[in-house]
Amino acid sequence: MVGGVETVTECLANNYLALGHDCTVITRTSSSESDDRFAFKVARNLSFRQKLNIISQHDILHCNGASLELVIWAKILGKPVVWTHVGYQLTSIDGLGWHMGEASPLSPFHSFLFHCRKQGLLKASAEYAKLLLRRLVAKTLVDRHVAVTGWVAKRQPFKNQEVIYNPFPTGRFASVVEKENDEYDFFYLGRLVSEKGVATLLKAFAGFISARPNYEKKLLVIGGGSWQENVEKLADDLGIRTKVDFVGKQTGEALLNYVAKGKIAIIPSDWEEPMGGVALEVLAAGKPVIVSERGGLAECVQGAGLTFPNRDFKALQIQMERLVSDEVLLDKLRTEAKFQVQKFDELALTRQYVHTFHQFVNEANRPKNRILFCSRLFYPSIGGAETNAEILANEFVKLGYEVIVITETPLGNKPEKIYQFKLVRQPSAIKLLKLVSWGDVFFQNGISIRQAWPLIFYKKRWVIRHFTWLYQHNFFGKINAFLKFLLNKFAVSVSVSESIAHHLRSPSFVITNPYNDQLFRLIPNVKRDIELVYLGRLVSDKGVDQLLEALSKLRSKNCFPKLSVIGTGEEEIELKKKSVMLGLDNQVNFLGVKVEEELVQLLNRHKIMVMPSVWDEPFGVVALEGIACGCVVIGSEGGGLKQAIGSCGITYKNGDIEQLTFLLYNLLSQPQVLEEYTSNRIQHLAKHKKELITKQYIEVLFNNA
Repeated sequence: MVGGVETVTECLANNYLALGHDCTVITRTSSSESDDRFAFKVARNLSFRQKLNIISQHDILHCNGASLELVIWAKILGKPVVWTHVGYQLTSIDGLGWHMGEASPLSPFHSFLFHCRKQGLLKASAEYAKLLLRRLVAKTLVDRHVAVTGWVAKRQPFKNQEVIYNPFPTGRFASVVEKENDEYDFFYLGRLVSEKGVATLLKAFAGFISARPNYEKKLLVIGGGSWQENVEKLADDLGIRTKVDFVGKQTGEALLNYVAKGKIAIIPSDWEEPMGGVALEVLAAGKPVIVSERGGLAECVQGAGLTFPNRDFKALQIQMERLVSDEVLLDKLRTEAKFQVQKFDELALTRQYVHTFHQFVNEANRPKNRILFCSRLFYPSIGGAETNAEILANEFVKLGYEVIVITETPLGNKPEKIYQFKLVRQPSAIKLLKLVSWGDVFFQNGISIRQAWPLIFYKKRWVIRHFTWLYQHNFFGKINAFLKFLLNKFAVSVSVSESIAHHLRSPSFVITNPYNDQLFRLIPNVKRDIELVYLGRLVSDKGVDQLLEALSKLRSKNCFPKLSVIGTGEEEIELKKKSVMLGLDNQVNFLGVKVEEELVQLLNRHKIMVMPSVWDEPFGVVALEGIACGCVVIGSEGGGLKQAIGSCGITYKNGDIEQLTFLLYNLLSQPQVLEEYTSNRIQHLAKHKKELITKQYIEVLFNNA
């Protein structure tokens, strides 16, 4: 197949080799000739497996056109994708701005309406869907767009776009200068198709010769195509058939000889020609040129030619008359042509591509230090997952890593905090794809299918921090849990406790939760004058109602400890009612939410922290915060809470109120036992320092574990 795109592809491939780079051209075009004639490798009509194999062996996928075929597989294999736009495939259904001899809109929706009228709703809708898909891929998966002219860039604006003119092998046309004989004043070189404007040229030429009855020279038309019969008939209708030489398609030396016979080249495209290699070829031949002004032709020709409004044959006639009668202007344009064509040196243009490619290669070879940290829950939501996400993100930054945190939690009416890392709330699908592309590692604070889907397109190390159980009770919840268990097999798992690791039923690193050791600490000279404290959400699975019942039972032992309840939740009103009903209103104080230094001061005033969870706590970072502030912890033993408490407290069977009551009484009546548990705090907390935990995560995130 021969055409501008094919010529440029071959030129680029040869120049890549000349500049010392390997290149393989993948094409669907069949050929009966041997590909040994090419210096580069050519792969034709490949199977799916063959395509994947070739992509995996190369550093860059460069598509000469907006081709969807290989993009997804390139992204899965972690390869950058560059699209060169030689037309308008991202703004027009037909990709040309021209359909069946008529200009078509270069905006997606108006193009759809146009094609609805021309092709019917069903076919136009299908083509419109393809156009929208191309645009989506262009915005999300393509790493760099290259427009072949500034005109194309203006018509298809993208942020990650640059202009690199198509390299054409124009050197052979330089020899035409020595062969010039000016048998024809005007000639056309190109395909005979509707958009090329040959009809406009014939009408202009008819007007030109009608004003010059004694004009004897003919118009030379070099080229063939599907509209040849149409244009020949038009020449008949205009009465100029004997004044036009249609010589058909010419190649090699014959083509050069015909170009040598023409004085002025006319490239009268009716459509917005994206660039026009023919214009460069005739400039290389030293020919002045007249081109249509809308499109990339005028941009390529600049001061080496004249322009006229597209499809305006009268304006073209005026420019023809002006140029043929002004030898001074002709000489000036010939001189300009020599300088203008030098701007399109094919090797220099290829080097621009190579420079762009090197940016991606350099990017691929840079130190891996970008962490995309996905935490569905984050501030202003309050909980262990949110706390640990913020701690880890801050510590990653301290260690010199670039961090972007994405979350589904809206800010609401709360003021935003100032972070050392970048925070993105509720990103759009396109934004999420771009963020996944940016990161070296995709780190999830709890598995989220909603956040993980871009990994279909990007080959990234996927690490999931499991801080809770994956099971659910309702039907749809079970399906969701099944999918999470399934997807988990494709990721690297980190469990916050041995219990979570056992629950996953697949290999998992165990890295316990860190706590904020700069905030939660012993404060000197604070009187520890309150016996019990609960810190957490006031929901049914936290077991605060059972703690109130245990307090009620202690009254029979003549034990009346004070309890501070810190936190809020959906059970708060019911718990307050129960406290009054049990006669504990003088013992229990509901303090609401406390944070930062106020919370630390408050915890330092208490002797025992109670964590009476009914469910199996995955870990329980609150226990570490209490221990750090000098509390002994009593907690339920199911799940990972026992591991969090360690040697700094004691556990009981979940839901066993009698055992909880017994343990409370023993600790409250034996201060020396409290001191024994408290003496273990430094050794226990050392294993949960945020610096140590963060380094353990880094080893897993960057495959050093």
